[in-house]
Amino acid sequence: MIDLSPLVRRLAGTPLASWSQGLQAQLDAKLEKGHGDLDRWRGALEALPALQPSEVDLVNGLRLDCDCDDATRAQMRQALMGLSPWRKGPFDLFGVHIDTEWRSDWKWSRVGPHLDLKGKRVLDVGCGNGYYQWRMLG
Repeated sequence: MIDLSPLVRRLAGTPLASWSQGLQAQLDAKLEKGHGDLDRWRGALEALPALQPSEVDLVNGLRLDCDCDDATRAQMRQALMGLSPWRKGPFDLFGVHIDTEWRSDWKWSRVGPHLDLKGKRVLDVGCGNGYYQWRMLG
């Protein structure tokens, strides 16, 4: 279960407070109904090795890395492939290159230099896997 109570508390006193009151019930109902790939996605997430990045690059791409052995990288690759198809990217996660259907990095290289995001909060609605949100954070 995904606990949305921290979000609901955060939205208290904002124009979204009344909307957030029914959010947990909506999410629970959706998860109970399920999605065709939900079990596969959960299995892939559970199979991910517990790695903490010692290197993070969100400026030149989307890359996380740390020292780990070949067996751990193979486990990472297999778990990440369980989350396919990957739509936006690419990602380099702990030595595993994730190629994607759309080369979002090409679009970012055209748009990113024209954005001034310092000190700004951005809500990336419909973000899919969050590729642009990560790049904006960088």
